[in-house]
Amino acid sequence: MMTPTSFRSLIRFYSFVPITAFSAILFFIALRSFLWPAPDADTDTFALHLGLAVLGAAAWTVSFALRVPVYLLSSLGCRTGSASTPFVAASFQVFIEECLRLASLILARLSIRSKLRPEDPAFSRVWTLALGWAAAEVAVSVYQGYGQLFLYSDITSFNSLDPRRFPHLTDADLFYDTEDISIEEIDQILRIRARTELEALFGIPVPDIPVFVSCLLRIDSITLSVALFLIISSSYLPNLVQSLPAEKYFLQAIRATLPIFLVVFVLRTVLSFSWTVNVLPRMGLHAASYMSCMFALGAFFVGLGRWDAV
Repeated sequence: MMTPTSFRSLIRFYSFVPITAFSAILFFIALRSFLWPAPDADTDTFALHLGLAVLGAAAWTVSFALRVPVYLLSSLGCRTGSASTPFVAASFQVFIEECLRLASLILARLSIRSKLRPEDPAFSRVWTLALGWAAAEVAVSVYQGYGQLFLYSDITSFNSLDPRRFPHLTDADLFYDTEDISIEEIDQILRIRARTELEALFGIPVPDIPVFVSCLLRIDSITLSVALFLIISSSYLPNLVQSLPAEKYFLQAIRATLPIFLVVFVLRTVLSFSWTVNVLPRMGLHAASYMSCMFALGAFFVGLGRWDAV
């Protein structure tokens, strides 16, 4: 049984997650600044990069807001309780995210001077766009992590809530048949249900997840964001050279991006599906985390390679 003291210690330990995430973003900013400094400091102003970061964050926020509608629409297209629903939902969500990633590159109105090189100003701008996307994703993930932990804040009162005390309550009438139950008891039941769903997904209680794994997942998401922006932009931007009219070659740039877009979509769908309730409990949280880490690192070096940065 968790005591109030141990819960406060758990929250303090979890503070390493936002600290690690913030440090990782600073690391990627420093990495780009020292290894591939922007040659045109006059044109690459702070305001420009701030706007790109906000654009990236806004694109991810839109994708996040669409997650619930996408899952509901996926459920409508599948038989109730079908195991295919998580896969269909994951596929649609990945497709929307990659479309928004490409859309953010289009809205940023980027172009290259001649060919893909890290010395080109477009490289640092794509990097900033990716970090804006990653910062929004990490911020929401950390917030959700705290919310999941606070579901266990009342764990010392578990023994006072025996579900057998409420035989008349079911999932269907929980919010309707409430004459013999207090608001506090309903809140406890909802907390228990939320904890049960999370434990069914992760395979272990959330407080038992090592902080190291949570930190690793945040680093993975930042690395993968930068990697995918570099990969997608490496197919999109070669057709948008500054000396050529962008309007004339825009559709050509989109067509050239489709093959790599499809590859990214397939690989990310497989990765995303591994984090659903159908797969994650069998695979194990640790194995899934390490697999995501390897995938993010591999994609990162692929992205750098396509920009001739390694």
